[in-house]
Amino acid sequence: MTSWTPRSGSCARATKPRLLAHGTDIDAKWVASMIPGLEPSQITVAMRGLEGSGRLRRANERVAQFQSQIPIAALWGDGDKASADMMSLDASRHLWNARVDPRRRTYAAGLYTHVRDRWGIVYDQPIVLNERQAGVAIEGVETNNRSDDLVQLSLVAVDTHGYTNPAMAIAKLLGFDLCPRLRDLAERKLHLPRVFRVPEGLEAVTVRSVSLSAIERGWDELLWPRPFDPGACQPLWPCSASVRRAR
Repeated sequence: MTSWTPRSGSCARATKPRLLAHGTDIDAKWVASMIPGLEPSQITVAMRGLEGSGRLRRANERVAQFQSQIPIAALWGDGDKASADMMSLDASRHLWNARVDPRRRTYAAGLYTHVRDRWGIVYDQPIVLNERQAGVAIEGVETNNRSDDLVQLSLVAVDTHGYTNPAMAIAKLLGFDLCPRLRDLAERKLHLPRVFRVPEGLEAVTVRSVSLSAIERGWDELLWPRPFDPGACQPLWPCSASVRRAR
């Protein structure tokens, strides 16, 4: 079914109904009952054709690219920033990644999406509820930035679930900023080395507890990951000389 194409007239008419069936909780039989001249089997075939590997993903990329080229979209942003969050969707209890939603007390799965500042959805992935989302937040940016045809993202805004301290470090090493909106902001502190100076207004929330010597000792190991293929090892960031200059 991956090579399906809407050649006949009936299959061509089933193109929009299949999107309706996929995007709602309506099956092919109900959609066919609303559209004269179409049989449920025709809509089912069209739905399976849309489910071909990567087909829907490529279609979404084309829509996002077209939307970003609309002149008014330039007023919304430069296209190099995005926000990411999860939406809980009802799911069958038999789905392997379904969990009980703590608010609605029904089985659901999470859908994590990245929305560019020009309002195009550039990445989405199903995830398990009640888990940290920092990994998928980084993966969405890296998936976008690996493509030479897309505008590279330099910043992604997330909520508390999309943030961890290691994730912020990894994002910075990969060349973009992971910007969280944190809960209990009054309890947060800015941890800095002793030699760093800050504006007077930030002194009250500053804790000088970061050791530059400890960073320097672990810097090279952080920058050089350990893949299965030793020949594929590539640095993520310039060498530890940058830390020495900071001292």
